Amino acid sequence: MTQTEEPKEGHALLGLAVAAAIATGLGLFLRSEKGEEVREELADRAKKIAKKFNATREDLQERVKDTFGELNDDLEEKYLEIQGILMVQSDELKDGVEMTKEKYEEMVDKAVKKYAKGREWTADATTKLGRNLKRDWKNFKQDIQA
Repeated sequence: MTQTEEPKEGHALLGLAVAAAIATGLGLFLRSEKGEEVREELADRAKKIAKKFNATREDLQERVKDTFGELNDDLEEKYLEIQGILMVQSDELKDGVEMTKEKYEEMVDKAVKKYAKGREWTADATTKLGRNLKRDWKNFKQDIQA
């Protein structure tokens, strides 16, 4: 494999991870009473996020490595799954409830705690995961407003 082929393969792997995150989020959301219209909107947002992640994979990899001390496709996928869960949770907020940084950080704390259960992650890795997801606030806010 040449050096020029490696990034394409990496983007393909990231695309699969994003798809897994999307599937997780949509799976949770399919039980919602909001219907087909909301699911279509989520799918559109997910496509935008996938494009954005392809452009920022290096940053994602840095955060995964900082969080877990290593980098592999499985850990990237886990990070993306949690981001997908946060997107779903933001859509489930009641109408009129504004997504603030504080609300986002509260959602991150709950999602990380729930997601880390049953996984063999150190307390340090779980703490770093929450910190790194909280650093995503500005990007997250842009994505939910798009």
